[in-house]
Amino acid sequence: MTDGRFSVSPDTAVTLGDRLRQERVRLNMSQQDFGSIGGVKTDAQYKYERSLRIPKADYLAEIAKVGVDILYVITGNTAPTVSNDSMKN
Repeated sequence: MTDGRFSVSPDTAVTLGDRLRQERVRLNMSQQDFGSIGGVKTDAQYKYERSLRIPKADYLAEIAKVGVDILYVITGNTAPTVSNDSMKN
């Protein structure tokens, strides 16, 4: 099963920038649109995705609002999903 993220061979290092790009592509957005949501220019978005610059917390908070899995972007681990049944307890 795939969740829209790319598979990478185990010996290939995946950076925060790679994961950020994966999330943008998964959401079918351009760098310009994605950067705009995060409050940055396209050049900054490009640098984030190339790991030439580290995004700030306010940027991450804004892109989380459109469905970006921030835990995945930062750590490489996907956020756990919460089912309706577990919320009833």
